[in-house]
Amino acid sequence: ARLFSGMATANLAVAQAYIADVTTPETRAKGMGIIGIGFGLGFIFGPVIGGELGRFPIDGRVGALAGFVAAGLSVLNFVLATVFVPESLPPERRGTSLRRLRPLDFGALRAATQVPGVGLAAFLGFLVIFWFAGMEQTFRMFTEDAFSMTVAGTGRVFALVGVVAVIVQGGLLHRLTRRYGEANLVRAAGVIQAIGFALVGASPSFGRAFLYIGASAIAVGSGLHTPSLSSYTSRRAGPESQGVTLGVLQSMGSLGRMLGPAMAGVGYHFLGMSAPYYLGALGMLLAAILASRLPPLGQPRAAATMSR
Repeated sequence: ARLFSGMATANLAVAQAYIADVTTPETRAKGMGIIGIGFGLGFIFGPVIGGELGRFPIDGRVGALAGFVAAGLSVLNFVLATVFVPESLPPERRGTSLRRLRPLDFGALRAATQVPGVGLAAFLGFLVIFWFAGMEQTFRMFTEDAFSMTVAGTGRVFALVGVVAVIVQGGLLHRLTRRYGEANLVRAAGVIQAIGFALVGASPSFGRAFLYIGASAIAVGSGLHTPSLSSYTSRRAGPESQGVTLGVLQSMGSLGRMLGPAMAGVGYHFLGMSAPYYLGALGMLLAAILASRLPPLGQPRAAATMSR
């Protein structure tokens, strides 16, 4: 199940490349924010619905009903994409070369990172998702151990995260991007997420208010970081190679999703329930410092040849 889920999440890179095809450089961050709004709405409704469905066992097992409902929604997604989503480019503008099917394409990675700033952006994507995935992995245990929350109660916290994310990406992101630029937003997002992780880590000592404020800060930082970094990477790569480059960015994020939960689980078990969050705060602060080295978008790009 996890293998199929991992393969399916490659659709995010395709969706981002689609957005990059149909937007101008000036509206790229807004377009990427639309994907973020979708994630935010998912965080609003998904955990709440899943938590409520978790109360109904199937054959004596709780949680299975949510899985079956999610499978049905995936079938619905397939039908909607097949019927209503056209190709992003007309035939004359599509690439003519094809990449070979291989599990690891080091050529694409090497070519993408030849563009100044793209290699650092990919590493930032890995670093931020590494700690964010660790938070997601341990958060249910954390709310239960620290506050005796039920599954439904934890779902409501995630719903709060979704509301904040939708507000940021639906109402603020485009304005902030026009005023400050993608690179500055990536830096600010790291600082905001560092504060959020620290507040969540301190919440067992200071109360639920710290948990809610910290989770909201993480949502603000994530809402700024993901679309801004994707837009920055796409614009640095240029239209001729943005699909491959965004694929590399998502691959680094997938690596973070693979390693982050393992690290967070080890820290939770051996160092205490707040350890993944304090370590995550340091990791996000490091990401903010490294983001200060992102070259401006106006700086010329190095030439790089990539197959689409």
